[in-house]
Amino acid sequence: PGAAGRVSGNCPPEAGGGQNGDGRKQPGPGPEVAAGKHGPMLQCDPAGIPRLLFGATFEIAQLPGKTVMLFGTVWRPIWTDGRALPADPDPTWLGTSVGRWEGDNTFVVNSVGFTDRTWLGQEGQPHSEEMKLEERWESVDRDTLHLTATIDDPKTYTKPYKTIPITYKLRPRTYEFTPTPCVWSGENAFLNRIRKPAMGTQKR
Repeated sequence: PGAAGRVSGNCPPEAGGGQNGDGRKQPGPGPEVAAGKHGPMLQCDPAGIPRLLFGATFEIAQLPGKTVMLFGTVWRPIWTDGRALPADPDPTWLGTSVGRWEGDNTFVVNSVGFTDRTWLGQEGQPHSEEMKLEERWESVDRDTLHLTATIDDPKTYTKPYKTIPITYKLRPRTYEFTPTPCVWSGENAFLNRIRKPAMGTQKR
């Protein structure tokens, strides 16, 4: 399926008057971005979950004991072997995920253990390592998936909130999914040639 980077729904106020985000909510690429405060993706860091779900083409493979989501830059295992989520997970870019079926058409994914180095959306919405995520994937028909997700991060936000719903359509059979790794040399060259002049930070 294919769905860039916006995860916002009715985002609640930040807990503690917005102090828990360490001031990271800020614009992504463009003239508004502050010098030296580029988004994680602009440094070739993984976008993370749930942001990847709202701005990437991916494939899904169902294997014994797990479902795998293949993105252009990373792959994400969702364990379906009945295991519980870890009580004290080591934070990672994509977190730790387990999935289960509700009825015949809804796949529910629960995740914990996210590093706080990622943003929830391109505007720089922060989250903590205590964030919990629930995704509900509904199979509408053979070619259509519908996703609703709920973010629960009491350390950062005053209440849980639902992200914008997304509908994914299956790509044509002729579409060939290929890896799209982030290459730092190319990203850095684009930063110096395009982004820094746009921000007015490059010496003339």
